[in-house]
Amino acid sequence: MRKENRNSEGECYQVNSTISAFYNDSKKILEKITFNDFEVEDNQLFTLGIQGFHYNNCDLYLNISDANLQKNGRSKVVTTSAQQVLEEYLRNNQNISSKVEGRLNYLS
Repeated sequence: MRKENRNSEGECYQVNSTISAFYNDSKKILEKITFNDFEVEDNQLFTLGIQGFHYNNCDLYLNISDANLQKNGRSKVVTTSAQQVLEEYLRNNQNISSKVEGRLNYLS
C-alpha cells in the first residue's frame, strides 16, 4: 500500500472481503489490519494463497523472507494454473455482481 508502489508498476494483491487495511501515507506505515472485524496482532499466523512468481519474490515485494515463510510449515502447491482456477470459478458462478467495499484505506 506504500505510495511508491502506486505508480501503475507496483504490485497489487487480491484482498479478501473479510480483510480491511489502513495505511497512513504521512507516517508511511500500515497502521492497522482487521480480519473479520478483529484487529490482527503481530504474533498471529495466517495462510497465504499466492502464485509461484509472487512466492519466489516475497522478500522483494512483501518484505517477507523465505525463512520466515517456511518458519511455521512448508509451502504447498495447490494448483499450477491460476487461469484454470479463474475459468472454473467463473464457469460455476455466473452473473456475479461487484462493488467497491472499502477494503484498502489510505489515511493522510
